[in-house]
Amino acid sequence: MKKTLFLLAAAATCTACSMDETTEVDQGLPIDFRTAVATRATAIENGDINQEGKSILVTAIDSKGADYFTDVTFTREADSYFKSTEKYYWPSDGLTFYASAPNPLGSGGTVNISSSGKTVKYTPDKDISKQVDFIAVKTDLLHKSDGVSAAALDFKHKLSQIEIRAKNTSTTKFTIKVKGVKIANVKDSGTFDFDTDKWSTEEGSETTYPSDSELATYSETPLTDDDVSLMKTDGDNAMLIPQLLRAWNPSSDERNDEKGAYLAVNIQIVENDGASGPEQLYPAGEDEYGWAAMPLSGEWQAGYKYTYTLDFSKGAGYVDPEDEEHPGEKILGDPIKFTVTVSDSWETHTEEPSVDLGE
Repeated sequence: MKKTLFLLAAAATCTACSMDETTEVDQGLPIDFRTAVATRATAIENGDINQEGKSILVTAIDSKGADYFTDVTFTREADSYFKSTEKYYWPSDGLTFYASAPNPLGSGGTVNISSSGKTVKYTPDKDISKQVDFIAVKTDLLHKSDGVSAAALDFKHKLSQIEIRAKNTSTTKFTIKVKGVKIANVKDSGTFDFDTDKWSTEEGSETTYPSDSELATYSETPLTDDDVSLMKTDGDNAMLIPQLLRAWNPSSDERNDEKGAYLAVNIQIVENDGASGPEQLYPAGEDEYGWAAMPLSGEWQAGYKYTYTLDFSKGAGYVDPEDEEHPGEKILGDPIKFTVTVSDSWETHTEEPSVDLGE
């Protein structure tokens, strides 16, 4: 979903400021912003950032490619405008704007936009519930004469949103409970380039979300015919670096020495009609939970939401590669199959065919 922010000239009397004497400057109208976006661990939507005190980060480059101002905070004031502490005025030859939100991006983000480089380095928080949605925009060269009162900056999501859901359509045969979820061995950091509108990642930067096992568990959730979110808090989906995923191969690399990507669910499976009554099939210890893993392949693109719906009536995947005794073994014979729903810009839903990532 595109977010639009408007660049406005506030009708106010301002003192003159010193600029490069070779640049003609309109000193009557300062550059201010107006927007309607929000910050949270879930996707940025309209609302929260349009509250007094919220801010965005903006850099302006002039038509000659020189810095006009860099990494300046514009804060929303009571009059609905986002304003900088120091006022900046429109030059006659126009400006290109580079803008991002939220501001600050968080402890894992470094914004450094200037004429020498226009990049954002970002490492999502290891705790999914603390991750933030990063949106950004680069404009064409804009002039005051273009209609400064409504010069649109069309923000786009620059991360990939990941949600894991699950269901069990064989409730008469199996009772399945889930107590946690993790996304394993995906790139944990990247550099976004405004000019190419692409991310770059480094080899060897794989990590697991959440990294702490305590953060990956929650109160048990029984699965039924209706799929439910497996995220710790419904709606707090993962916001991760767009990347090409190299899947774990349990048949040739059961301990995952190659650090392939996979999803894992902390699960308990009970067969309801065992020979002597209900019998726990996985894990072996009664009332215990074990990790069931599913190889993860494909490509995550910026601005897309990927919803993985696991159907445990189709199988239960493989024993987690970190298991000391049985890594990579099939849990119920057949690998789990799941559907992947891809949302373009987190709005238009496109159904993808069922995929089997366990074979």
